Amino acid sequence: REDLDAEGLEREAGSIAEGFLDSDLATHLGRVEILGRELPILARGDDGEVFGGSIDLLYRDPQGQIVVADYKTDRETDSARLFESYGRQLAIYADSVREALDLEATPRTEIWALRSGSILTEPTGTGDRGVPGNQ
Repeated sequence: REDLDAEGLEREAGSIAEGFLDSDLATHLGRVEILGRELPILARGDDGEVFGGSIDLLYRDPQGQIVVADYKTDRETDSARLFESYGRQLAIYADSVREALDLEATPRTEIWALRSGSILTEPTGTGDRGVPGNQ
């Protein structure tokens, strides 16, 4: 955050790291098959829009499902609000993974809320997230 000095930033980072380590996220991470971390994505939609980013974590869960996970440090904890903010980004990532790996189904998407130590999945009924090429 821009309003933090170096000491405040260090405290903030330490708080986030503590939240992660004190949660079940670290344990969950040890139980999945990690397929990739910080995977670069460059996608172009049917409308010509270009999107670039990095998938924080791509993994296979114990049931064999491919999952795209994005780490977030927001103070917001409401799943619907977070997916409203980041759902399109995650949908682009998931669609890119589906195409790259030639999967029949689009991978599940998750937000890993590092402050609260929780894994958030998209609430049902959120509808189309405006993914380029999926309109």
